[in-house]
Amino acid sequence: PRRAMRILHLSALPVWPIAGKGGMPSLEQTLLGHLRGGHEVVLILPAWNLFADQPESVEAGSTNIEAGSMFRVHFAGCRWAPAMISMRNAARRLGKKGEIPFVLRWMINLLTCFLLTASMIRAAMTLRRRDRRRRRFDLVYAHNQYAAPAGWIVSRILGVPNVTRLYGTFLADLMKRPLVALRYPVAAAGYLVPSDLLICCNDGTRGDKVARK
Repeated sequence: PRRAMRILHLSALPVWPIAGKGGMPSLEQTLLGHLRGGHEVVLILPAWNLFADQPESVEAGSTNIEAGSMFRVHFAGCRWAPAMISMRNAARRLGKKGEIPFVLRWMINLLTCFLLTASMIRAAMTLRRRDRRRRRFDLVYAHNQYAAPAGWIVSRILGVPNVTRLYGTFLADLMKRPLVALRYPVAAAGYLVPSDLLICCNDGTRGDKVARK
């Protein structure tokens, strides 16, 4: 029989960012599918919704998951998130029609990715210290390109395989242009960060073609 695994999920996306109304069902169903497969699931989320227009803290109750009965949910502090969201809003006022100027968007996205990576690594290492008596993790599973670097680094620290799962891309129409990875480093990171398995959700944005390129 297949051995049950202990899987550490790192997600840059809240499972249900709009509590009770909408969210990431494909993310939730992945977690629930692993549970149905008999695996132990531990989830690390940012303590703030990084992609909201205003600072919104993410609490265990807002994920529509009973953390205590189904799986464990831990939060990466991300104390920098409110300042980053305020910076993004200020930059939006400098652009036309509410669009952030490209250079500022490039800097903000890259800085967000760096800070999130540091916060998730710290949260994972804190969890590792607290779990010394528990069985080690067998797999690290990162959701979204923002979590991909942390997933790779944590998997190397733990000495286990890593999975990166992407939920769509805008890069397909840009692949013939020069320096795409430099111009959109965070979007490209989901494909370029090393992983033992890359999963691209089939949402019509041709992630398979980007992955092959």
